[in-house]
Amino acid sequence: MKVMINNEECIVKWQHNSKKHFSTRLHKEIAGETECTIRCPKINLNGKAFCLMDDQYNKNIGRKRSMAKALEVLDKSVRKTFWDAYQVEIGI
Repeated sequence: MKVMINNEECIVKWQHNSKKHFSTRLHKEIAGETECTIRCPKINLNGKAFCLMDDQYNKNIGRKRSMAKALEVLDKSVRKTFWDAYQVEIGI
């Protein structure tokens, strides 16, 4: 997904990993994870969302949660630009 911020192009990508493992940080079994990577000319951001063993896997939920974590450090107006682009991407 491409997003224009201050006349600069940012690229948003997601990677889904369904490898089961134990998270020592969360102290729980993880069924999978989604990582959001945002690459802009002046900043690179990453966010991860985890799917626990009891959770129902949903690709869109993983994308939303991982992107929300990646965007936490940005101003609200910039975050809104990313979310608007995401809604266009998924067809809302």
